[in-house]
Amino acid sequence: RSHARLIGGFIWDWADQGLREKAADGSMFWAYGGDYGDDPNDGNFCCNGLVQPDRTPNPSLYEVKKVYQRIHVTPIDLAAGVVAVENEYDFVTLGFVEGAWELTCDGAVVQQGKLPALTLAPKARQNVAIPLQSPQPLAGAEYWLKVTFTLAQDMPWAERGHVMAWDQLQVPVAVPAVPVADLAAMGAVELRQEADAYTVSGANFTVAVGNRSGAIESLVFNGTELMASPLVPNFWRVPIDNDNGNDMPQRQGVWRNAGPGRTVESVKAQQIAPQMARITAVATLPVGEGTQYVTTYDVYGNGDILVAVSLNPSGDNIPDLPRLGMQMAVPAPFATMSWFGRGPHESYWDRKTGQAVGLYSGPVAEQVHVYVRPQENGNKTDVRWLILTDQNGNGLMAIGAPLLDVSAWPFSMADLEQARHINDLPRRDFITVNLDYKQMGVGGDDSWGARTHPEYTLPAKPYTYRFRLRPYSLEMGPTRTLARQGLPSAD
Repeated sequence: RSHARLIGGFIWDWADQGLREKAADGSMFWAYGGDYGDDPNDGNFCCNGLVQPDRTPNPSLYEVKKVYQRIHVTPIDLAAGVVAVENEYDFVTLGFVEGAWELTCDGAVVQQGKLPALTLAPKARQNVAIPLQSPQPLAGAEYWLKVTFTLAQDMPWAERGHVMAWDQLQVPVAVPAVPVADLAAMGAVELRQEADAYTVSGANFTVAVGNRSGAIESLVFNGTELMASPLVPNFWRVPIDNDNGNDMPQRQGVWRNAGPGRTVESVKAQQIAPQMARITAVATLPVGEGTQYVTTYDVYGNGDILVAVSLNPSGDNIPDLPRLGMQMAVPAPFATMSWFGRGPHESYWDRKTGQAVGLYSGPVAEQVHVYVRPQENGNKTDVRWLILTDQNGNGLMAIGAPLLDVSAWPFSMADLEQARHINDLPRRDFITVNLDYKQMGVGGDDSWGARTHPEYTLPAKPYTYRFRLRPYSLEMGPTRTLARQGLPSAD
């Protein structure tokens, strides 16, 4: 679209070229180069398609469909509901599609309707007025307009209702400021120094930060432990095929052990107010010349924990970070994942156009996408908040300040990195949760040397990011309401 005489892009490849095989235990997997004793071989090099060998879509297919769509909606005056519709087709009018719209508030549909019939000629553009009514603004809420075009009748290649195109636009609604919780109205917290940890306890929770790890090692809420492993820094991702093709593990490998190999210099705690305590952990990473990593935990009497991370690389020639985030695990019963962000499929910094901002929910197992060769997967971008819940609706929230990349897997990152085939991935009695500032893009110009574009990388420079953890039970009310509540500053 940016060049008058360029048609594309052309994607190599359409389908993963793998062969269905059975392991000795009867489990199925996709075989690739080297699995038949063939040497030399190119491994899974030919498993680079938009669909898997059985034509199950890979998440990239949804991105391609969105980029290739030939109907486009752009804002003219969103406050008045006026948009422009463009027909990018070369030969057909838009009489073959039906248009519909919906307005959402924090992911919930509050208004919807149909567009008038369009007979827009090829390469033409026209303004359309959508009868939006001024919503009753909720404090801190986001309003999004989504316009969708579907087939108006059955076609030889798809049935009526098949989505041909969609666009999503954020509507400028003047919303009241986010309410800030009253510190004085919260219950008191007790800060205690134990032999191996600092603990902060409130009316129905206790959080423990280890003296040696500088990490949250336990979070008990209403008598239930919410953590299966500590919340620790993580700068690594299981290499994707493009990473291996451009030698990312070698170039950026210093970050692989940066979290596990950190040296905790100090863990200090102070009572900021009767209703709040602060624990600060200072660590040095084995990167460069003493790269500093500081984590601050502000624990409030209502159970909120504000986690603030500061990374300050020191030294020359430090490579880009594959990822800047934190990782933990929760017990297996917290197996339902709900989030407000891009979805429903996985998305990444440089591959998120095809995923709309919305409210999504489903089993953790369904958020995993197992590629022919298991690798990094399941990331959700631009996440405002996430919650993992059990069958009773209780669980743990993570709220970005403002946005996070998140993912959850029913296995460990080590399991993922060691697996060569889809049947190598176990199902554990815990769920790995990634709460990231960001991870580098996935690239894809080619898979044998091209690197991620510079604008989607994380140079070694100072970073800060924050998020809030909150134990949750149903009597607390809607998660959307809790996510919009601010915390009083302690500074």
